[in-house]
Amino acid sequence: MFNKSMCKHKGTPTWLFIVLLILWVSDAKAQTNWTQDWSGKLNISSEMSLTLVLHIKQKEGQYLASLDSVDQGAMGIPASKVKIENNDLVLEFSNIGAQFKGEHSGTKINGTFHQGGQKFPLSFAPISQELKQQISKTSSRPQEPKAPYPYLEEEVNYSHVEQKFTFAGTLTKPKGEGPFAAAILVSGSGPQDRDSNIMNHKPFKLLADHLTRLGFAVLRSDDRGTGQSKGTFSGTTINEFSYDVESAFNYLSTRSDINPSHIGLIGHSEGGITAPLFAARQPKVAFVIMLAGLGVPGTELWATQQKELGLAAGLSDGKAIYDMQLKAAQMSKNKASFDELVALFNTIPNANKALIDTMAKMLSSPWGHSFMAYQPKNVLSKLKMPLLAINGDLDIQVKAKDNLDSLRKIMLQTKNKDVTISSLPGLNHLFQRAKTGYINEYAKITETMDPNTLKLIGQWLTNRF
Repeated sequence: MFNKSMCKHKGTPTWLFIVLLILWVSDAKAQTNWTQDWSGKLNISSEMSLTLVLHIKQKEGQYLASLDSVDQGAMGIPASKVKIENNDLVLEFSNIGAQFKGEHSGTKINGTFHQGGQKFPLSFAPISQELKQQISKTSSRPQEPKAPYPYLEEEVNYSHVEQKFTFAGTLTKPKGEGPFAAAILVSGSGPQDRDSNIMNHKPFKLLADHLTRLGFAVLRSDDRGTGQSKGTFSGTTINEFSYDVESAFNYLSTRSDINPSHIGLIGHSEGGITAPLFAARQPKVAFVIMLAGLGVPGTELWATQQKELGLAAGLSDGKAIYDMQLKAAQMSKNKASFDELVALFNTIPNANKALIDTMAKMLSSPWGHSFMAYQPKNVLSKLKMPLLAINGDLDIQVKAKDNLDSLRKIMLQTKNKDVTISSLPGLNHLFQRAKTGYINEYAKITETMDPNTLKLIGQWLTNRF
């Protein structure tokens, strides 16, 4: 391998060159190529695992990192801290309260993922081409509308009816002077942007596009404290959210291009509570469409939902889950405190403290108290305008049969003659065509919303306005 000229440099002994070369080669092999894409499986339980993709790059001498939770459709979660020393890696993700500590060994990064007081072993390896192709395929959202549009799109701002803050939204409307019939889209639980963006799906953008092409104006807005809207989301009750709906209704009523007698509401999930709450006190609302909106009391919805989510996660005793969660929901309805709810959940064998704290905090909040106290009969019985209520029969968040059966009983006792209630086969909570309806399918399904559901909503409206 070596000739004499290589080994005799200014009297340097041959063995020294060999030692230096060995050291150099060893050092080269020890260098870790951090700046690449890595993938790993986070095993939550025997029944559930999540595919994670870690992106590490360098910019101006600094390491940057982001995380994709592929199965949840949560992409590009930024690392708030990246520390790399020799073969050790520390990442913090403040947005989701998580941390990863690992060590490079061979071709892998072996370590531990921390979140919510729990620890999970996690190993990352360089991402395979096969997984890249799989992610590219499942992250496709072919239904997402793309400009140019055959209608007008306007960025709008309007004031809250009671509080001193403004909402920001997008109004799509057909070309021409109008006045047009209009729909206000009302989002479900949690702070959501105007597109109701979930797992890279934008169902409200798609629904607005579909209805505007049919001749309707559609207003979709960022929730209070979200996106470009002002105000505070935390601590708001469902009744207070209904005044956000009223704010949008009042704003559209002032526009000369909108027919004030043809303004209606389309609410998804919790939006199927807040929209009817407003419509029940404002008879000028032209129509209400409930997409997986509630026909059962809040306590029953909560207990059933938690049971279904538990079974989907691999738990076996559905009755025990239901009984415990129903008791917790009834306590919340009676405005139980955080400590009282923690005490209840601590009676569960091997209960997870972090999960208990999260659930107790939610149920003891003003929102939790108001949601559990919700009685749909008191609200829906006041609706005299045309009503469309639909559920996917695979929905595990709002079970279709019990929900729609209850809704039918309520509406049969009213004088409202224009009520349409339908269970749609093979659809989940987002009205996607699904196999199980489980939440971990949402991101994997490329369809944002079933075309037949869009058609049903559009035809129901065009038959009336």
